[in-house]
Order: sequence, then C-alpha cells, then structure tokens
Amino acid sequence: MGAAGEGLASSTPHIHPRLTEKYEVLAGSLDVLIGSEWRTLTAGEAASVPPGTVHTFRVGADPVRVRNVHRPALDFEPYIKRLCSAANQRKLGDLSGIRALLYIAVPVREFPLHS
Repeated sequence: MGAAGEGLASSTPHIHPRLTEKYEVLAGSLDVLIGSEWRTLTAGEAASVPPGTVHTFRVGADPVRVRNVHRPALDFEPYIKRLCSAANQRKLGDLSGIRALLYIAVPVREFPLHS
C-alpha cells in the first residue's frame, strides 16, 4: 500500500503471525495502534509492529502518504490487493460488518500465511 487511503482509510485491529509490519509516514500524519497504545506518526517518523502484535491504523481528514513494509513479504502484496479489491467492489466500508467478514473470509482462506 503506497499511500493510505488508496482503498482503505483504516483497518480493523489484526495480527500478522509471521511478519513484521512497518509504517513510515512520508507526508501528513497517521495514527497507529500497536498493542494497546495509539501513536500519531508525522512526516519522517516510523513505527514497527512485531509479529503476533495487535495493530491497526487510522487516517484523518487530511491526506497522508505512507510507506508500508512487510517482512518477510511472503505473499502479502497479492493478499492485500485481493482484500482491497473486494472492499472496493462490494463497497464494504471499514470492513467491520458481518457482510465484510464474509467477503474477507475468501482471501484469508486463499492466503493462509496471513491468517
């Protein structure tokens, strides 16, 4: 995801059992939840999420550009593309409703390294 807001303005809290996720803010600001603590990152700041840690992010009203890296990458890129495509095509919003969970179940099953 090159820029937050290109498909998802936030995500539900989740974990990645096998990878580390890093957020690096290039412009604007981004709120990130790591474990139980929210932090606001501004341009030039970064945060890493260790494997198995609950996390999410929020985008405010202003645009933000974020470099989002997953290591090891595994098959994360096709996985997130599939999730964003489903969310956009089905107008699933913030992915928190029952309808969204049904559509998310398909890519989660298809990409088991991320469930």
